Amino acid sequence: MATVVPKTIAKGKGWMLILWETMLVGDVGQPQRVPNYADKTVHVEGSFSGGATFTIEGSNEDVAAPIAWIGLTDPQGTAISKTVDAIEAILENTLQIRPVVTSGDGSTDINVYLLCATPRSGA
Repeated sequence: MATVVPKTIAKGKGWMLILWETMLVGDVGQPQRVPNYADKTVHVEGSFSGGATFTIEGSNEDVAAPIAWIGLTDPQGTAISKTVDAIEAILENTLQIRPVVTSGDGSTDINVYLLCATPRSGA
């Protein structure tokens, strides 16, 4: 199990795009603190070989290594757990957020994009 360090690949006024690249079976993404971006959408794509599963987790613990990571949900309240390429809005706005890849085999290779944005004004 490795910790995958993300990189910010694009940024604009009120938004940024983070990428955890080449996540393998058992990898965990290095947590990111992005609570000032209340709107988040995760895009996961790649090789979900051998039944690989992607989940996204959050924590409100204000420490470098939280003890409690909780699975995040989509706007319908369904846990975000994917076995194929997908894009999903994230309901919760937690202090820290990270992707996790479980199951799979030696051919699993998943990229995780997290689009973070400030809420849009209705005016």
